[in-house]
Amino acid sequence: MISLFSSFHELEYLFQHFQVSAPLPLFLLANVPSMFYCHFPDKLLCTDRGGIFKQLYRLVIDNFEESSTGCANEIVVNSKFTAGVFADNFHHLGKACQPQVLYPTIELPDMVSKAAAQEAIPYTEGYEYVFASLNRYERKKNISLAIQAFHLLLQALHTNGDTASEDRDRKNPPPRVLLVIAGGFDDRVAENVEHYEELVALATASGINVSDNVVFRRSVSDAERNALLTCATAILYTPANEHFGMVPYRTVPHISTLHSFDSNSPSVCVYACVLLIGIVPLEAMSRNTPVIAVQSGGPLETVVHGETGFLCEEVPASFMAAMHQFILRDGLSARLGLQGREHTKKKFTFEAMVPQLEACMQAAVQRSAGSRTQVQSLSLWLSYLASCCNYHTRKLLAFAYIAFFHLQAD
Repeated sequence: MISLFSSFHELEYLFQHFQVSAPLPLFLLANVPSMFYCHFPDKLLCTDRGGIFKQLYRLVIDNFEESSTGCANEIVVNSKFTAGVFADNFHHLGKACQPQVLYPTIELPDMVSKAAAQEAIPYTEGYEYVFASLNRYERKKNISLAIQAFHLLLQALHTNGDTASEDRDRKNPPPRVLLVIAGGFDDRVAENVEHYEELVALATASGINVSDNVVFRRSVSDAERNALLTCATAILYTPANEHFGMVPYRTVPHISTLHSFDSNSPSVCVYACVLLIGIVPLEAMSRNTPVIAVQSGGPLETVVHGETGFLCEEVPASFMAAMHQFILRDGLSARLGLQGREHTKKKFTFEAMVPQLEACMQAAVQRSAGSRTQVQSLSLWLSYLASCCNYHTRKLLAFAYIAFFHLQAD
C-alpha cells in the first residue's frame, strides 16, 4: 500500500494504491467518503475457472468485487474503454452508475535529441530508421504482427514498381532499417521462453536477416528502454483491445495543491486502483516519438490518427503501410513527434488531471453514504470474509453465501 498525505496537519486526503476493492466496505461502514479508481475488473484476470469448487469460489469473489466496488461514493475509470468493460462485466452496478473518466497522467521527460539517445544504444548506430516494439514476451502482445509488417516493409524497400532491380539496389541502396523487439522477459516463465524462440524462428523463416535487420532485447534496463522510446522513428504498439497499462511511474508531486475544502470538511479517503501509470504510447509521445498502434482499446483514446501517429487494422499490410510513410515522407517522424508531445501535455499530465480529480473528490464528499439494511450488511460481510480466508475456507463460505441468497430471495 502506498499512502500519500497532504502537507496539512489534519488528514485531508489519503491515496491508497491497491488492485482490488476489498477495503471499500470498511470505509462505507465507517461513514468515510471514498472514491475508487478502477483500472480493470479483477474478475477478468482470472481465466482458469475449471472445477465446480473453483467456480463457486469465484462466484463469491466476483460478486463481492461488484458489490464492494459499489460501496464507493464515487467511481472513476481510467478510460472510456475501461468504462465500457465496467458496464459489460458489472451487470447490476453498470446499470446503476456511470463512472467518470479520469485519464492517468505521465510526467513529461526532459528533451533529449534522437542522435544522443541513439548513441546510448550502440546497436542502433548506422541505421537511418529504427522501429521499436516494447512489450513483454507474451503471445497476447501480438509481437509477431510487428515482425510480419517489418518483413513486408523490407520487401517494399527493395521493389521498384512491380519488379525488383538488383542494379538499382547497387547504385541506390535502400535505407538501412532496424526493428528492435524489446521487453520484459523471465526465463522462469515458460511462455516468455517459448514465445521468444517463436519470434526468432518467425523472423528467420520470413527471410529477414536477423543479424542485420532485427535485434531482440530481453529485460532491458530503464535507461535502454527510455533511449529506445526517444530515438525510434516510431513505436509499434501491437496488442489488440489493450487496456491502459499499470506500470508504476512516479509519486504524486505537490499533493497539497489538491486542497480546496474548508477546515470543517470531513476527511476524504480516496481508494485508487492506480493513479499514476506508465503507458507505452504516452511514454513514446512524451519523448517526441510517434506511435503506430492497433485501432482498438486504449490507443483509440491516446493516439490521434495522422497527428500523433497512425491507427491501423490488425494486419501486417496496414502496419507496413504506416511504417513506409515515415520513410517516404521526410520529416514526418519529427512533425508527428512534436504534435504527440503537445497532445500528451494537454491531456495526460498531472496539471490536466488535477481539476477533474478535485471535482470527483468533491462529489464523493457531497454524496451521502446512504443507509444499509441488516440483510445487505450480512451479505456484504460474508463476501468480505470470503476474500480474507484461505482457499478451503472460501469453499465453505461460498456454499453459505449461495444458501444465504436463496433464503433472502424466498
